Amino acid sequence: MILKASEIAKNLVNEAQVGGPKAAVHYATAESKQIIVTQSVKGWYELNKIKPLHSAAKKAVPVAAQWSEKYNCLVTEKTKKGSPVFKYFPLVPVDDIAKTFRQSEVAKEKKSEAPTSAPERASSSSSSSDSE
Repeated sequence: MILKASEIAKNLVNEAQVGGPKAAVHYATAESKQIIVTQSVKGWYELNKIKPLHSAAKKAVPVAAQWSEKYNCLVTEKTKKGSPVFKYFPLVPVDDIAKTFRQSEVAKEKKSEAPTSAPERASSSSSSSDSE
């Protein structure tokens, strides 16, 4: 993690030197967004393991996605029409969130498909032979 933070800091300084402060802010914003999306998905998966929250999420997630799309359309439309206020409103990264969820699901499936380690198999086979 420290190595990753060091790499990001070097890239940020490089962006500032090459492209100026505006480029550095753009880079920092993009990195922050990616970190927030990734950590939010990880947290969501942990919360989703709790049965009552899982049931509520099945109903809430589609509604949240729909409202996020409507919000994004409104902000984009108002910005194109020249409204000075809306250019400061961030868009909800719906596609990035969906992509991160898919990547997390694939990683979770790969983890669950991984064979059990030798000590676990040995202990489970010895316990089944003890019950006979």
